Amino acid sequence: MRNYQLEMESYLEQLRSRDGVPTLLLHSCCAPCSSYVLDYLAKFFRIMVDYYNPNIFPQAEYERRAGEQVRLVGEMNARAKRNTVGAGDVDAKYERRAGEQVRLVGEMNLNEVSVRVADYGPGAFLDLVNQNQELEIAPEGGARCAVCFRLRLEHAARAAKEGGYGCFTTTLTVSPHKNAPLINEIGEEVAREYGVTFLPCDFKKKDGYKRSLELSKEYGLYRQVYCGCEYSMRERSGDKA
Repeated sequence: MRNYQLEMESYLEQLRSRDGVPTLLLHSCCAPCSSYVLDYLAKFFRIMVDYYNPNIFPQAEYERRAGEQVRLVGEMNARAKRNTVGAGDVDAKYERRAGEQVRLVGEMNLNEVSVRVADYGPGAFLDLVNQNQELEIAPEGGARCAVCFRLRLEHAARAAKEGGYGCFTTTLTVSPHKNAPLINEIGEEVAREYGVTFLPCDFKKKDGYKRSLELSKEYGLYRQVYCGCEYSMRERSGDKA
């Protein structure tokens, strides 16, 4: 069985011998999961956080999660900057749209991070699910989730290609409830399709999930009680109708 954590560490070690700071497009499923991943990877990359999750239902939930994503990056920036230059020197303004630059600097030598939040567009996900009635009744973690993973990773691969990023990856593997081998398999497939590099990952390893919980508490992040789509919300509430 492949050890994706070790594969990622090997890739990161190779970066140390290269000049300049490489770039990474990071698909983020939510702020809590991205907290640990940013804390880890911003030491190695300039990162674009790509918040694209058309599976999330309803719109108010999407907006809340997206807002937490932007807030997290901003507060990580402010905290790191305070540790370096003192609280009085912080002047942070953040936008939710493409191109916003959020600087993460300070005691951990974190590199520049940008945030891009897609407009709410559930049709991309629902159109795929509605094509196959079996997906509507699939259990959480089953075939419907695989379709959802592919949709979001295809978007990330395309964005990485168009933006000229050195590689891309996703925060999805932080969760112990997500199938990391499947996510990596899909990530590598779409990477080949678009001619880009997928950074293998299993971020829950080495206490990554535990660290995400700690960071979520530190930043007071909203932690959702269901994965995101209306089907997972129904399953959570016990309504399978």
